[in-house]
Order: sequence, then structure tokens, then C-alpha cells
Amino acid sequence: MNNRRFARTAGWLALPCLAAAGLLAWYVTREPATPFEQAPAAATFEPALVSRGEYVARLSDCVACHSLPGKAPFAGGLEMATPLGAIHATNITPDKTTGIGAYSLADFDRAVRQGVAPGGRRLYPAMPYPSYVKLSDDDVRALYAFFMQGVQPANQANIPSAIPWPLNMRWPIALWNGVFAPTATYAAKAGQDALWNRGAYIVQGPGHCGSCHTPRGLAFNEKALDESGAPYLAGALLDGWYAPSLRQDPNTGLGRWSEAQIVQFLKTGRNAHAVVYGSMTEAFNNSTQFMRDDDLAAIARYLKALPGDPQRDGTPWQYQAVTARQDAPGAHTYATRCAACHGLDGKGQPDWMPPLAGATSLGQGKRLGDQHHPQRLATRGGRRRTGCLSHAGVP
Repeated sequence: MNNRRFARTAGWLALPCLAAAGLLAWYVTREPATPFEQAPAAATFEPALVSRGEYVARLSDCVACHSLPGKAPFAGGLEMATPLGAIHATNITPDKTTGIGAYSLADFDRAVRQGVAPGGRRLYPAMPYPSYVKLSDDDVRALYAFFMQGVQPANQANIPSAIPWPLNMRWPIALWNGVFAPTATYAAKAGQDALWNRGAYIVQGPGHCGSCHTPRGLAFNEKALDESGAPYLAGALLDGWYAPSLRQDPNTGLGRWSEAQIVQFLKTGRNAHAVVYGSMTEAFNNSTQFMRDDDLAAIARYLKALPGDPQRDGTPWQYQAVTARQDAPGAHTYATRCAACHGLDGKGQPDWMPPLAGATSLGQGKRLGDQHHPQRLATRGGRRRTGCLSHAGVP
């Protein structure tokens, strides 16, 4: 009697378990919907569309991760560190065997905006599809035209990841996406003008600034994905580097920068506050200097609209003129090693030598001390690529 009761109970319990397992299998293997499902294949594209796609690729800084010096553009190979092990950027040239030449527009859209390659293979979120999902349909279409017709195919095999089994199983990424990855394209915010909305679109979408400058949670998710969350672009420790606040924090962010100075920095690589160096050099070389002036102005308008946090940032820094004592610790070293460029007063020589007085990078001690561990999902590997207006570009 007891055996029959146990068998009946086990049978009833097995039914919901099997249903749940079937639902999970469907969820993690399904191919997401795309508006391009029925898009006809095109052998050629209008030059204007290809040109627009090239510009979108510049906005998105695709070359920084998918290219290596001395190799064919977009042929992949860049090693990228993750908490689980190394992965390598893939070949996104239109080569049909090792690249994306066999991708339809629908395949391309799923990979770029939803992180799902043909066959249902999940991409690691080192590919910033949680940001790229905000790309408009027109920009995705143009980007596809550029990669299919504006990029030379390169037959270069992709390098397998070094993540060991079972951590290299990708189906759990579908669950991560369901919790942390948005699914909608950017929608213009009511009450904001066209310039602000264009800046928000670039910063949140193709620019994917939040992937470096927004702190991450325990699941390596960005704690906020737009201005509705206070942590958005508030600065983050990233694989030993600090990507500072892009909000109006006067000590650790852009609070002392004007819109014109943000535009100047992104366009020329320097302004009265900073000169590009380190990782920001790559972003400047590959992306920001090629942006249209109106788009740079839009980025500046949006960033200047993000309020700072006085509780987090502390009392605003103010310059205090002092006469340095030569017997003070470090005074002789500064006078002999630093002052020739940065001035005895530490104010630099705008717009060529950045100031050290009040430099954001020199005021990060407390912020870095508050970060108990590197919050990262993936960094741009061997070149320590950390994104627009990074720690390396905002002293």
C-alpha cells in the first residue's frame, strides 16, 4: 500500500518537474523574434546605406574589440578577460566560413541586439548587446549593409574560449538575459528635446558607455541601464582600473566640465581638464574623433543633464593657492619631475598639459577603497580596453 502511494506521489511530482524542464529547455534554446524575420536577402546595398552603417560602426566602436594590429579589420582574435576565463572576439567580416558572411539580416539582428548567434548559440555579455538592443531598426539595417559590403572578407578561424567545462555551458546566459538584459529599442523621452534624446540614444545604445562606467552587481549586471537609476554612469572599478563617473560629480566626474569642453575632449583628445592617454586613446582613435559635431554636442548635453551625488562625491573640490615648502614631503620631487609640464601651481598648461590639481584620477582613493572587488563582466583583454571617457581619459 505504501509503495503504491509513494509511486502515485512520485508520479504527480514528476509531471510538474517534466513540464518545468520542458519549459526551461524551450526558453534557453529558442531564437528570439526579430522584425527582420521576413526581410528579403539583398545581394547589394545602396552606397548611402553602407556609408551610414560605417558611421554606426564608428559610434559603436566595433573595431576596438574585433580587430588586432597587423591583422585584417574586424577579423577578431582579441583576448578578453572574464571572471570565468579568457574568451576571444570573433571574426565579423563577411567571410562565409569563418565570419558572418552567411548571416541573414535576421541572424545579424539577433546577434547584435539580443546576443543570440545562428543555431541558438548564446553570446557572452562581453558583447554589449544589453546596450546594443537600443539600436534602431534603421541603424541595424545600415550596420548589416556595412559589414556585408563595406568590409573585406577575411578567412581567419575563431579562437575557442578558455573557459573550462561546465562553466562554458552557455544556456544559463538565457536566464541571465531574462533577468538583466532589456529587450526594447530606445524610445525618445517625452519632455526632452531632440538633442538630449540623441545623446541618450548614443550613450545608452551604440556608445555602450555604461558597460564600463556603471557599477555592476553580484551577477556582473549593470546596476542601472539609463538615467532612471542613480548608479548609471556613476563610475566603476574594472579589472584594476577605475572608469570614473560621467555624471555631474565635481570631484570624481564631469561636474567641472562644460558641454563645449566635453565636445572638445571627444573631438580632439584634449581640453583644459584632460588629455587622452591609456585606454581612452583607443576610443578616441577608433571612435569619438570620427563622430559628427552634432552627435558630440548631443552626448555632451545628455551627460551634463545627469545629476551628481554630493553624498557619494563629497564636498566639491576648490583650488587653494599655497606656497609649497621645499622641505614638504614630495615637494622637491614635484618641482623637479612634474612642474615643468604641469606648473608649480599644478594647474597645467591648458589645453596641452592637463592639471594635476583637483585631477579626478588623483581623487579616487576613497572611491577605490570602497570597491571591495573588481566589478566586471568582461574587459577588452590584452589591451585593457575600458570604453569612452574612461578612467584613462579623465584625470
